[in-house]
Amino acid sequence: MLFYLDDDNKSEITEVPASTLARLGWLEKDLEELIAKHIDKVVREDQLFVIHQERRYQEEPDILAIDRYGHLHIFELKRWRSSPENLLQVLRYGQIFGQYDFSGLNHLFRNYLLRIGGVSQRDLSDAHREYFELEEALPKDSFNQEQRFVVVTDGLDRDTREAIDYWSGHGLAVTALSYQVYRTKSNDLLFEVRPYGPEGDTFMELPDGLSVINTNATYMPDAWKDMLSQEKAAAYYGRKTAVSSISKGSPVALYHTGVGIIAFGKTTDTFRRAPCGSDPDAEYYLPCEFETTVNPITEPEKAITARDINKQLASSYRFRLTAYTLPPEAVDFVRNKLRERAAD
Repeated sequence: MLFYLDDDNKSEITEVPASTLARLGWLEKDLEELIAKHIDKVVREDQLFVIHQERRYQEEPDILAIDRYGHLHIFELKRWRSSPENLLQVLRYGQIFGQYDFSGLNHLFRNYLLRIGGVSQRDLSDAHREYFELEEALPKDSFNQEQRFVVVTDGLDRDTREAIDYWSGHGLAVTALSYQVYRTKSNDLLFEVRPYGPEGDTFMELPDGLSVINTNATYMPDAWKDMLSQEKAAAYYGRKTAVSSISKGSPVALYHTGVGIIAFGKTTDTFRRAPCGSDPDAEYYLPCEFETTVNPITEPEKAITARDINKQLASSYRFRLTAYTLPPEAVDFVRNKLRERAAD
């Protein structure tokens, strides 16, 4: 539920009335495109590794993702009002994709990389190890031993949520991820959703501090080169909007998965759009002015690792999100430590 706060009478709240996209005149494809372009708002990137998104005219779930243990998470967007077929559809996907061995998942993953401008010959096992920063890759026969089902449903869709509660209570690993739509007094439309992860909520975004942008090394291994040479912090495709709210003049760092922070500086403007390959506007980037950079391939020992940061802050931050914020006290630590190591 969403409430208005009364700044004059701080003991009072007023509920913002909930609505539905159907009632507001949206089409099913509108919601589908919204989720596809903002995948990081639905899937917790710190806990799940996305390996596939639905292709048109294919019998496929909206999103397939793998957790650190190799379990397959099947996301199905329940686009409209409740019906008896809501759960049957996602269970059918479980029947189809639950039979995929490593080779089948690897094929899906490589096709997905092709569509998002990545390196299509990457091996899923290596990419998974790198993404979760595991010491050793999972054995290939460990992938897809278990499946989890996530039905993304309208918060007012009681029938679907009751069916999910029933089946989850009988041992089926199915979860409801509810979204909610509101229309405010000023006629603005609001969309509320909390991203799903198998481990639940583990962090809260901070309003200020050090903005950290991932170099997307798992999906696009060479993207870091453009970021350093062109002095920018970029995000791509369904994760691109993760950088859109970072303001001009913000302290910023680039994090390279498996290595650590490789650049520190500040943003010199708000985000801009750029093509990625043949896809227009597939990249959002922040122009930056970097004080210090290190090469993650030739001098990885100079980077500031996740362990360094968590030890300094007495924290347990995960560094797999496209963009996230570290507390203000991280700014001076990262700036000084990276400068010190780069000078050695």
